[in-house]
Amino acid sequence: MIAAWTLFVLGTGLRLVELAAPEQKAVCVAAAVRLPELSPKGVAAARALVEALWEGSAAYSRQRWLGEGALVGVLPKVELTDDALLIRLATAPGRHKVIASFLADLLRSPALSTEAVGGAIQRAREDHRSLWERAVDPRVAQWESLTPRDVARLAAWLLRPDRVGVAISGPFQPGEGRRALEVRLDDWKTSARPAEPPGLLGAGRSELPVGSSRFFRWTAPWTDLSDRGMGRVWLVASALGAGKGASLFRTWRVEDGFSYRQECRLEGTQAGVALRVLLGKAHGLESVPDGWRRLLAAVGAWTEADRLRALAVMGRQGPVPYRDGALALTGFDPTLLEPVDQAALAAYWALKTGRPLSVEAWLAEARATPLEEMKALALDLLSKAQSEDSTSSSNSG
Repeated sequence: MIAAWTLFVLGTGLRLVELAAPEQKAVCVAAAVRLPELSPKGVAAARALVEALWEGSAAYSRQRWLGEGALVGVLPKVELTDDALLIRLATAPGRHKVIASFLADLLRSPALSTEAVGGAIQRAREDHRSLWERAVDPRVAQWESLTPRDVARLAAWLLRPDRVGVAISGPFQPGEGRRALEVRLDDWKTSARPAEPPGLLGAGRSELPVGSSRFFRWTAPWTDLSDRGMGRVWLVASALGAGKGASLFRTWRVEDGFSYRQECRLEGTQAGVALRVLLGKAHGLESVPDGWRRLLAAVGAWTEADRLRALAVMGRQGPVPYRDGALALTGFDPTLLEPVDQAALAAYWALKTGRPLSVEAWLAEARATPLEEMKALALDLLSKAQSEDSTSSSNSG
């Protein structure tokens, strides 16, 4: 049973969720910052901002962050998704006020000196991500002419209470976590709405990477963010891509050796979420259309066993040896990972929808979805998916 998050909205518009979890072995805090659509230069600025935030805040250095996380063996994380910037921190039980201070100070007073941001730009520009990671996030970044002032302007535009959701969970009494954050964030006000950062917002561009494998990506948008909508689309994504019993693995890797690596994930977008199928393939590229047709045929042949297998993966609780979840709105499936990742999803969901997270409600709706409805939804989404590959921009799937 997943305990319930409680939502509070502060006078500044900031959304705060709390989960008192007596059995949890760490206090976890997370923040989700809403991203607008970013131009290629804006993507570069956002990636540099992630690097800069790693350095800490005016009062708390990166070393202090790492020291708190070391108490429970959890590294801090700052990362980007398509529609959010995410911060995750953890510390030992009893230190909820300390970690709340860390998060609040980072949001309100990040250390963004010209020198620090200049170094962050250089580190971000090196882009040490793997080819697969670049295929997961193929947004083009334009580094030419990007300055520390651009990054600082983007930070001022993003880091405002009405664009932020925060979460805290841990072994404290109900209300203690909320008060720890509220006292540090309730008076967070910006003196005036900052000017829109010039050249950083607007239409972006995606390019899948080219390497030893060629990458293909299919995207189907989904806008029903109700509990029923999320339960149904998560069920489909899990049946398609969660684990070695899923259709992508069985059809494309086991049955005919069509590909070595393939995934299906639910990811956040500006308009809602998207079901995405990602394929890496080194040889036989001309066979991709036939492979897609075989996948559709496999989905059309789903049985009750496929539905039950997907539900079993979705309902699995606690860390497991591999990350096979499809609910990747904040990077990884929260039912499979650590409490700090669950806190990130809770902060993100409060920001995105104005509602507290209830993965348990999504699971209940998924369990109530009959086989034929699951199949029909999957086929509808896949038939409408837009495709991209390593040598082209978006094309019809």
